[in-house]
Amino acid sequence: MKHNREFILYITIGVATFLTEYCSFLILYHYIFLENNGKILIIAQYISFCLAVIVNFIGNKKITFANKDGHILKMKKQFTYYILLAFINLVISTYIIYILVIKFGIVVWLAKLIVIGLITSWTYILYKKVIFRVYLK
Repeated sequence: MKHNREFILYITIGVATFLTEYCSFLILYHYIFLENNGKILIIAQYISFCLAVIVNFIGNKKITFANKDGHILKMKKQFTYYILLAFINLVISTYIIYILVIKFGIVVWLAKLIVIGLITSWTYILYKKVIFRVYLK
């Protein structure tokens, strides 16, 4: 039962993360920068991804995995792993979105949805098994 609750919370935090990333990306790309080219695409991708990273780390640490251990060394280690994974995801997602939009001509909103879906697929396991794992005493 705990795993079902945990997964539902992961999905809930994921929806909040998705809304943060997707909406900020579209707002930046279409309304803030006002130029639609490859360079702006990458900048909007970076900014929206970084905002989502903040929402996701706090939500998953404090809510999904109920990892409320406030010990600074443990939190630094978790955050280091989290940022490393986020950086890897950022590089992969930026490359994929650029290829989908610039090379294949897929509309930007659909390309962003595809990228978010791909990234989400492997992060749950890494969060659960590596980043937010709880050590039993």
